[in-house]
Amino acid sequence: MKTLKFVLIFSIFPVILNCQLTIMDIKPYIIALLSQWPGDPPSNLSYSEQNATYTVGTAITTNVPSVTGVVTSYSVSPDLPSGLAINTETGEINGTPTTSSSGTSYTITASNSNGSATTNISITVNESSTTTSASISYSGSPFSYSLGQAVIETPTISGGISPTVCAASPILPTGIFLDSTTCVISGTTTGTQSATDHTITVTYSGGSISTTINITVNGGS
Repeated sequence: MKTLKFVLIFSIFPVILNCQLTIMDIKPYIIALLSQWPGDPPSNLSYSEQNATYTVGTAITTNVPSVTGVVTSYSVSPDLPSGLAINTETGEINGTPTTSSSGTSYTITASNSNGSATTNISITVNESSTTTSASISYSGSPFSYSLGQAVIETPTISGGISPTVCAASPILPTGIFLDSTTCVISGTTTGTQSATDHTITVTYSGGSISTTINITVNGGS
């Protein structure tokens, strides 16, 4: 590979002569060319945080690689925790974790046309304090409604969270609906239902929480 460098450099001498250029004229370009030439494989790869601990919902400080030699691409295996990503050109790891995960080892590979270097980093993602204290509840469950009854149930949501999505599984009885952002249950029952558990899940910036309620809709008024 070093031989190729010299071949390339000396092959441009005729161009220099024909264009009446001097070595000093093209010296900056030669230096730039050599600095970008892959040459030997990368080596001595490491990261500013080899053992990182992050928190759900909090943007991480960029984890920056250090490496000897020219790197043309970076890759990671297995995939980083949800919300984090590696820049395949610079190797920097950025993002905001969205789910917790126990300590896991990730292999980062820095490559060029002549080979590669690897390093292992460990990443742990903890639940945020908001996540552990947040909760949702509906006063009065189990609920028993009559057919044709108007319903409104407002939840108590603690922990200072702001719901982004509220969802019910299975879906609520016919005629009753769950507001997708406030989690308020409202409507007028239009069909009967035997006692059924419904899980209400609230998703927010730091994760998700859930509660289970029971609903019966009896026939008649």
